[in-house]
Amino acid sequence: MRLRDPEKLTAALKAADLSGAQLGRRVGVSRNYISKLATGKIQTCSTALAMDIEEALQVRTGALFMRESEPARTQRGSSQRQALAS
Repeated sequence: MRLRDPEKLTAALKAADLSGAQLGRRVGVSRNYISKLATGKIQTCSTALAMDIEEALQVRTGALFMRESEPARTQRGSSQRQALAS
């Protein structure tokens, strides 16, 4: 799974009042791994880990991670759909 936006992960950590170390312990990875996700140095992880992270942070499934084949939501994509509809 691909992280949608590292800033969303950071915001979810803050909203859940968890540190990267606490989240890492809950989902079975190191604090360093969570830090790399939150800074964008790592952008992908397993589906199971993505689901565990979203569950631990109490966010809806798909809020933080997307399938690698799923296109990112951008304004450009929206414009392309509008152009095709014309």
